[in-house]
Amino acid sequence: MKILIAVAADKTGRPDVSDALRCALAVAETLAQNGYAVSMLQVDEALAEDRDALCSALRSEQPDCVFNLFEGFADNPAGEADFAELLEGLALPFTGNRAATLRLCLDKQKTKQLLSEHHIPVPAGICLRPGDTIPEALPDFPLFVKPCCEDASVGIDDHSLVMNRDALSCIVPEKLAQFPDGIIVETFLSGIEYNVGCIGIPPYEVLGVSVMDYGMFPELPQFMTYGAKWEPATEEFHRLLPDPVAEIMPAVRQQLERLAVKAGQALSCCGYFRIDFREHRGTLWVIDVNPNPDINRESGLVRQASARGMTYAQVLDKIIKNCYT
Repeated sequence: MKILIAVAADKTGRPDVSDALRCALAVAETLAQNGYAVSMLQVDEALAEDRDALCSALRSEQPDCVFNLFEGFADNPAGEADFAELLEGLALPFTGNRAATLRLCLDKQKTKQLLSEHHIPVPAGICLRPGDTIPEALPDFPLFVKPCCEDASVGIDDHSLVMNRDALSCIVPEKLAQFPDGIIVETFLSGIEYNVGCIGIPPYEVLGVSVMDYGMFPELPQFMTYGAKWEPATEEFHRLLPDPVAEIMPAVRQQLERLAVKAGQALSCCGYFRIDFREHRGTLWVIDVNPNPDINRESGLVRQASARGMTYAQVLDKIIKNCYT
């Protein structure tokens, strides 16, 4: 079977973007060791903008499946959905989620609205865009501020947790200047965080549930910052590690898995994805949906699979077998 790995050749050096290339190399090595014929297409911004050249490059490889690790560029995260849409137009089988799901999940406000329509709990909040004024009526403080149209925890830092209106009035203009596509201002949920990894098509296979209890680290941010995910120089990178083997009450695990499957179906997820929850006052709330999450060897999804006895090669095989055709 011939596999073409597609990945962005981003020159910014931003850690989350660079990680995609590192992931592509790990996937290529593992697939080659397991008998696949593997080639790689590194898509730079010039090639991405030249649709004819990009189509020609994809067709010339004649792959049985495109292992899609293209996540757009640092200054254009929407390129991830554009690339999947191109693969759909070329009728090339590819791994992961379809373009419509990638595009939807990149807009956190639309994602929250759709989940709410399906009676899936999401934090109360508003979306602000440049020119908007902060309304008088807000959810109770503390509030959490994050970009509306970014992923990989981009824009989430120590200033994201806001304790009062004065602090909110200061941070909103700063965040909107950085992220003009909009910001979400929502209730901060202070309980345990759960990450549910899924693979396949509905009703999906739940790979595992990881637990992040921030209460064990009161001196660190009580949420997952960009630094905690991507910057080894930060203390939280080494200490805030979701645990895929932590003990969870059976009733809570069952509810998490049920809600994750329901959310995946509502958003038409397929291939592989992760749903993030936080518990607050006895309710499990969806705080983020990550289609095509990181699948490096040490990633959360792969660690969940490993806890079940699956090898990295077996995870990749499952992803390929569930490719979109």
